[in-house]
Amino acid sequence: DAAAGFAAAAPEDDDMEGEGREGASSETLDCELEELVLTSEVCSSQRFRDFVLLAALAERVAKELPKASQELVLRAAAAYSSLGVLNTPLFHSIARTLLRMWQGAANPPVAAHIVQVARAFSSQRLRHDELFDALASQLVAGGGAKALTPDEALSLLHSLAFLRLGSEF
Repeated sequence: DAAAGFAAAAPEDDDMEGEGREGASSETLDCELEELVLTSEVCSSQRFRDFVLLAALAERVAKELPKASQELVLRAAAAYSSLGVLNTPLFHSIARTLLRMWQGAANPPVAAHIVQVARAFSSQRLRHDELFDALASQLVAGGGAKALTPDEALSLLHSLAFLRLGSEF
């Protein structure tokens, strides 16, 4: 199990803030991207807060993203955005991967995915201009604001306002 494997590399004490790493194993396990994303989701759900290990996990996820499915990219973005761990390199990798996937795609991403990506980048405090231009284009191609539910529209407005006006708050 990926979560157990990642945890096996963690310190054996109960310290979740990363202190006392002397006994931690520096060994990495061979994991597929699906397992790495699952590990990040488990860490998020369990409120795991070892920032050094989460950064190492993000680095491994980022390396695998170019060959990932859109579902795995979205899951990784959601997990890391809910972890409360800012990781700019991972989110730049997510942006590059999504831009590559959406370039010339026959069907635009569904509105819920556009909202999810905006929310994830907002929680990372990262406004990736090229990605957000693509999100706007994809939203228009998918029917514009009419394609959004009221909750999705509010979430998207909140995310974009935070990214545009975040320094004002």
